[in-house]
Amino acid sequence: MEFYQIISNVLLPKLKYIKYLYPKARPLYINQTLDFNTDNFCFQTVVDRIDSYEDGLKLIDYKTGHRQQSDLQMQNDPTICAICAAADNKWPGQIKQYSCIYLGKGTEVKTEVTSLMISKGLEYIKNVSEGIQRKEFTSISGSACYFCPLRNTCEGRKP
Repeated sequence: MEFYQIISNVLLPKLKYIKYLYPKARPLYINQTLDFNTDNFCFQTVVDRIDSYEDGLKLIDYKTGHRQQSDLQMQNDPTICAICAAADNKWPGQIKQYSCIYLGKGTEVKTEVTSLMISKGLEYIKNVSEGIQRKEFTSISGSACYFCPLRNTCEGRKP
């Protein structure tokens, strides 16, 4: 598919839908890939939506599952902290909020992104990197496995 076709057939309808559901939304990116590289490790994730506001950026994750986290749980979730750290690496000092929109319940839980969350995320990324180097890491199968370069040899991949 040509670049123009992707923009007109895929991205524009998504943006129009978001603007319909959230008229005050200011989507800057949809399905934005974030990388955080260390000397030996590349942490990569995709953020469903990133909105731009006067005071900074808001990361938005759409959830389809039934387990809903509180804002305090989100502040201590290592994966969410790692996502915030990767985003802060790309846009230093601009990440102000992380939000989960639970589609099944129609609710939104949000938390302020703090320097403590970013520090926890950096520590988590470092620990995972070191664990992988020592071969002390248990992989968890998920949708990201499809894009992983190790998907054909990884023991944790989906069958």
